[in-house]
Amino acid sequence: MIALSLTKVTAKNLTSVPSEIRKKLSIEPGDELEWIAFNEEIVVKPRKKRRGDPLKEIIGIVQDEPTDVTRDHNRLLYGTK
Repeated sequence: MIALSLTKVTAKNLTSVPSEIRKKLSIEPGDELEWIAFNEEIVVKPRKKRRGDPLKEIIGIVQDEPTDVTRDHNRLLYGTK
């Protein structure tokens, strides 16, 4: 389903994300929007902010086996064993 809405650009060059689209795409305050100019069109795509510790996410992705993320996080930050 395509959601189509119309907004205006203010005198300060601001615009709003229509509520129907915000709800459909779960866009929340603090989320970033990526603006792409393509020919005579603009494409706006949401880019979600990471809500947790990115290092913990990376450790979980890189390693094949389950690990103690807190231990490995502290080893990397503080050089502990």
